[in-house]
Amino acid sequence: MDTPLHRALLMQLSLPAWCCDDSGQPCFCNPHFKPDMLAAAEAQALWQDLAAGRWHERQISLQREGRTQTYRLICTAVRHPQDRVLCYTEALTRQVDSMVVINQMLISSLRERDLAVRDLRQTMEQLASIIAVQQRLAQAELDLSRFNQLVAEELCRLTGAAACCIHLLGGTALSLQATHGDADILARLTPWCAAQQPARLQVRQDLAELPGSIILAPIVHAGQKIGMATIYCPTERSLDAHDLQTVELLAGLLGSAYTHQSDFEISTRLIDERTAALAALNAEVERRRQSEAALLASESRLQEIIEASHEGYLSFDPQGRINMLNAEAAQLLGGTKPALVGRALHDFLQPASADVFCRALRIYSRRKKLCWLKRRHELLMCDLAGNAFIAEASFSATGSAEQIEFHAFLHDITRRKEAEAALRRSQALLRSVADSIPVHLAYIDAQQRYLYTNSALGTALGLAPEQIVGLSMIELLGVDTYQLCRAQIEAALRGEHVQGEMSLQTRQGVRRFESRLIPVTVPASGLCSGFYMVAWDIEERWRETSRLRDAASRDALTGLFNRPAFFSKLEEHLGMDNSPAHALLYIDLDNFKNINDAYGHAVGDSVLQVFSERLNSCVRADDCICRIGGDEFLVLLKNAGSAEPASRITRKILEAMHEPVVLDGLRLHVSLSVGIALHDGEHGESAQDLIARADAALYRAKAAGRSGYAIA
Repeated sequence: MDTPLHRALLMQLSLPAWCCDDSGQPCFCNPHFKPDMLAAAEAQALWQDLAAGRWHERQISLQREGRTQTYRLICTAVRHPQDRVLCYTEALTRQVDSMVVINQMLISSLRERDLAVRDLRQTMEQLASIIAVQQRLAQAELDLSRFNQLVAEELCRLTGAAACCIHLLGGTALSLQATHGDADILARLTPWCAAQQPARLQVRQDLAELPGSIILAPIVHAGQKIGMATIYCPTERSLDAHDLQTVELLAGLLGSAYTHQSDFEISTRLIDERTAALAALNAEVERRRQSEAALLASESRLQEIIEASHEGYLSFDPQGRINMLNAEAAQLLGGTKPALVGRALHDFLQPASADVFCRALRIYSRRKKLCWLKRRHELLMCDLAGNAFIAEASFSATGSAEQIEFHAFLHDITRRKEAEAALRRSQALLRSVADSIPVHLAYIDAQQRYLYTNSALGTALGLAPEQIVGLSMIELLGVDTYQLCRAQIEAALRGEHVQGEMSLQTRQGVRRFESRLIPVTVPASGLCSGFYMVAWDIEERWRETSRLRDAASRDALTGLFNRPAFFSKLEEHLGMDNSPAHALLYIDLDNFKNINDAYGHAVGDSVLQVFSERLNSCVRADDCICRIGGDEFLVLLKNAGSAEPASRITRKILEAMHEPVVLDGLRLHVSLSVGIALHDGEHGESAQDLIARADAALYRAKAAGRSGYAIA
């Protein structure tokens, strides 16, 4: 200890006192102490204790003024500016005098000074650490996520905290930005922090889940709170003023960083905008330069194109005088360029077209408006030799209203008009033929719109052909009919020839048609441009065919399915993949032969018809009923699933026959027996096998007393 203050204090003490370094060797002493005052053995033990850091109070003997005196030795550590040990003595027998009081005051002052120096040193070390952190953060890139993480790590390092988290405001709620420290502590700390809104620095110790101290430091940007930095220290680590100051300083660093980031973003945006504006200006200058060069090249190229064009070009003034023309226009007008320049354009127009052209020029002279501009016109013209031709002309204008020039492109369409007239005559002939044939004929394009239809189709639909043209197929046929025909239509548009049948709503109701779709392919591309539809009304033929087909599958007496038709449907349902369980009922009228014998076959047939009607009313619409002969019937209950639904329907049939059959005054009581066989939905059982099992169950029902049922 070699500061002037400590030297002065030691010199004021009236008893032996000295200061030694960390090895225990004296480095300074007052006049009342000399190193040889200590006995060798005691000096060696003292130096060893001091070097080992054992500075406890002890008694010591000193040789002073030729005699040995015993003192109490007190040692105090001094940390600044170098590590030293201050040793001073007190008499064992204290005398209350002014010098003793002065010595005690000096020692107390010395201790307070040492504490102040230690605190100052700790503060300087803390500030040095914060300055180092500031330098590290200043060298970091403008990445706020990385910046937040660095601050969280440094807060834990500088304060010794167990955990740290940083939140920023996102709208009205705090959102977590960075964390550092113990994961378990952070899992409990961060949800609690998200609900805090401190206006100033706070120290909280009221979180039951985390015993210890929590510092909450608001982060401020432009006078507004934008977030919060939080550190947590457990109970064994107390927080002091230096820790509070450190947290407050680093929270301020975060606020400054956000301010700097905001200013940086504004500056960057301004620079980008100015750079973009400058680039746009340079691009505009370059574009104009290129446009001027392109304009010059375009004018030259335009002259070459006009001269090489297969269409005639000429320009004329508001009076109709020709200013210039190309070779094709000179050929159309039958002269040379020099001979035609200056001639009036209306001199080459036939009277009907000349009148309209001159009237348009007069309108322009009064209203500065030319009605022919940007349109195509067909003009009746003649050349210098008087040869007439038809020209298609389009007009445009350049310049201002005071100095305007008109331009015209002429194309000889005489041959095209003659071909169009011939085509119209041919189309009229074809339409006459198409309207006279008894079939429905139409042409549909690739967009499925009608471009042509004959009168037969229009008559059938109650529409004129011109009302059909332009309609789409879905508009004419309706959604339901169109969906049924959609696959055929799409196949025809792929270039396939399609033949099929369709039903169409006509004035006579729904009629069935046989149709053929004949695609039309463009030779150049091979793509289908549309198709012809040719259709015949086959309603009467279809009805007769259906009647004959139905008659072949029905029992003539009852109208139920006959044996072959029923067997076909039964085999079909039994052969379906994953078919559900079906039930087969084998029904026989009890003692039906007695009715035939007693009342005749006519009454027996009537009884069978009544039974068939009652049987139909007891089963579902999609179930199949068959009369296999005489008084025996089969019923296929589709998707019955189990014996219970089949039994329920059987009981319903039995109850239906409890009511007597009344025929011409006769009241006949008819009962029946039923055998039920269930098909489990698995393959392997044929229709004959299933019927045989139902027949066996029928005989068991009859053996049990009739008028009942049995299940196979």
